Amino acid sequence: MRYQLQVKSYPNQKHRIIVPYAIYHQHKSIRKIQNGPYLSTCEWLSHNKDTSIIYISSSLLQQLQLTVEQTYTISLSNYLCSIVYQLGIFIANMGQIDRYSDSFQTLVETGHTFGFDTILFHYKDLDFHHHTVTGYTYTNNTWSKISSPIPPVVYNRLPNRKIEAHPSVQQQKEHLKTYSIIFNPDFFNKWNVFRLCMQSSTSRYLLPHTIFQPSQNTVLEWIERTPCYIKPIHGSKGKDIYYLEKIDHHYAITYTQIGEQVTNKYSTFEELFTNHFDEGLQGYVIQEAIPLLANDQKKIDIRVHTNKDEHNNWHTSIIYIHQEDQVSILTHASYSADVYHLDDYFSAKEAESIQNKLNAIVLSLSNHLEQHYKGQLGELAFDFGIDNEKKLWLFEINAKPGWFVFEGSTLFYKEYKEICQYLYRYAFYLAK
Repeated sequence: MRYQLQVKSYPNQKHRIIVPYAIYHQHKSIRKIQNGPYLSTCEWLSHNKDTSIIYISSSLLQQLQLTVEQTYTISLSNYLCSIVYQLGIFIANMGQIDRYSDSFQTLVETGHTFGFDTILFHYKDLDFHHHTVTGYTYTNNTWSKISSPIPPVVYNRLPNRKIEAHPSVQQQKEHLKTYSIIFNPDFFNKWNVFRLCMQSSTSRYLLPHTIFQPSQNTVLEWIERTPCYIKPIHGSKGKDIYYLEKIDHHYAITYTQIGEQVTNKYSTFEELFTNHFDEGLQGYVIQEAIPLLANDQKKIDIRVHTNKDEHNNWHTSIIYIHQEDQVSILTHASYSADVYHLDDYFSAKEAESIQNKLNAIVLSLSNHLEQHYKGQLGELAFDFGIDNEKKLWLFEINAKPGWFVFEGSTLFYKEYKEICQYLYRYAFYLAK
């Protein structure tokens, strides 16, 4: 059952809660109290004063990080008293829930353990006139449609830039910002992120040589000298990335089309450029192609996620190796990938060394990016390459980490649970 109660404090070193007698009489078994990530045992007592007030001892109040003279929604069940919070998850449509059903189920269920009600919704579900939202939640092993007040904290999981850039989505999202704190509100501009990384001594040496909006002559100079990539600054999941190289006096371009790798060869560079970049390279960068470490000619890269906690501090939440299950000359594409732990590829000593380096880099960069970002960041994902000399290269930083590695797999279930916990721990920080 749930109650709206105002919290008041009284000086006492014991962990005690004193509730109205009518509530105490119905819930005598309460022995613990939870406020987000904070959990404590308690003595459960009753009073006959104001029926809308709950008294919490000063020592327990401090441990739970609760604020006095504030009204909370309190849930009582079995032995546990929980402070109730809300998290909204901004999605594209119900199809996104179907695609990542296991991941969203785990996320919502993890929220329950922190006292959170979670609602998944898209832009058409918002009713600002009545300050409500109609969306979906997962209870009793099924997805159910519910209505609720607009959540004060929202986690943006819009899956791609096209949907996020839709005028109606943008309009509703901007309106939503007046009601809620949205974390990870936008996809990154990759060139802006690259420039920020160039400003940091932590990451400057990790970056491949890159030029923004190269001219046709610049591209020709590069391809005559070395293989290179053409990448969009607003791209994601490996889309619209082109690999250019010169092979036996021919100019070759390789890209992914409908999940398949396609290579076209041209006798002149002008023909290649006209066929693929007839409008120029505005919004693109040219980047040197790093010869990455490979296994059976299948290139690997390393993904690292960072997440924030209830104290607004960054942590490394997962590190894994990503390898295409087919021979490819493109980097970090999202199609048909296999995933592994570091020690599946490297010796224990090498894996520990790489992990320590990655930890130091991503935590420093997470703090660096946050300082220059207008908005709340609760998680980040980093794409690293590693060459034959075991040197690390930083290719990309994402504000919307992919979930394909977690969906329908138990390999990283423990790590994904931890990521879910971090998301609610950070949502708790924002709610406070």
